[in-house]
Amino acid sequence: MLSQIVPSDLCLKCDICCRFPDANSFLAPFFTEEEVQKASRYGLSLDFFNGKKSGRIGLIPFPDEIESPGHNGGCQCPCFDPASHRCSIYEVRPFDCEIYPFVLMRLDRQALPAGEPGFGGIESEANRPLNVNQPNGVVLGMDTKCPFIRDRLNGPEIQAFSSELAQRLEAQSYQTLLLKNPDLIGPFQEDVVVLFLLRGLSV
Repeated sequence: MLSQIVPSDLCLKCDICCRFPDANSFLAPFFTEEEVQKASRYGLSLDFFNGKKSGRIGLIPFPDEIESPGHNGGCQCPCFDPASHRCSIYEVRPFDCEIYPFVLMRLDRQALPAGEPGFGGIESEANRPLNVNQPNGVVLGMDTKCPFIRDRLNGPEIQAFSSELAQRLEAQSYQTLLLKNPDLIGPFQEDVVVLFLLRGLSV
């Protein structure tokens, strides 16, 4: 299991995670086949996967009786308890949740400001500006919607953690996982800071 950079006490106070704008959000957690089976043994109904062996979990309406600015009228993960801010399958949560507030995206180089690849991650070997003529690839980014990330955007703690995470994701076991489950890699998001190009997954 990957380590988590965000302290649990901050997670339990957060008003961002596990909530989504609508039922069809591409941000809903993706579960591999193995993760679906593990979650079902923890009590999660397979109905949330519509008969599929793997895929994005089906979302449910966020309860109106619980005040959550910006989320009332939206949806939530069925594993999330909005009253306690706890996850019912936390011990077997999927990889997609495990790495958050870091995310995997398909790089859209045209959407990035030239020479502003984050804090040097994507060209970390020489800290060069982004070359838009390079092949498209898969990148590790960090979601600025996370309050913890927002407050420490360029801090040494996040730089060190993200560098270690990127190196681990280059391992063969994770390469195999991601190649087998390409939906773990989401589309480019403008509010996610690009950090590292994952060379083993980039073409």
